[in-house]
Amino acid sequence: MSIIRYQLDDLGIEHSQYFPGYGKGSFGESACGIGENPREALDDCLDQIAQQGFDTEALERDILASFPAFCNDIANDSAGVVEHLRRENPSEWFDDDSGEFVGDDCELYYHIGIRFDGVPNLDALERDELEAFAGASIDDCGLIDGEQLALLREYAIYKAHAVACRSQGNIARALEYESDCERLYSKLSAPVRW
Repeated sequence: MSIIRYQLDDLGIEHSQYFPGYGKGSFGESACGIGENPREALDDCLDQIAQQGFDTEALERDILASFPAFCNDIANDSAGVVEHLRRENPSEWFDDDSGEFVGDDCELYYHIGIRFDGVPNLDALERDELEAFAGASIDDCGLIDGEQLALLREYAIYKAHAVACRSQGNIARALEYESDCERLYSKLSAPVRW
């Protein structure tokens, strides 16, 4: 499945036992990753999203392209937890005499969260949900190309008409709209299909 839109949140360094959690907000799905550095946290987060059945290649490409300052740190695998602690509060985590790290069991990790919406199963939506999807302001975010997004919207419109026709007892017209839906569905790429 493809992801339509997302929000990336750099949640910083936090103790794993005291991390307050990460919710969905106004999105349908969310994932939170942890690691010794931002790159590991991002990889963990993307892995969790992939395990839910979503395609993460386009998402990762878009993140790296959209957040250059943040992702330069990720790409360089820098800003690890130990280095952060050395800069922020050295007396608490390092021996004063030797300078060695003494917090091996500190359980501090870097956290990254991603909230996102995937392509819904348009056949399972009610008429009002289909109309809302067709009229939603979903920017062409680079995760799904504009043509595929237009096909999804058109499918939602035809499906909403088919549902309305069936509820009015106009089965013949509903079948015409459903035939249009099948034609549009055949044009969708595999990751966008449900």
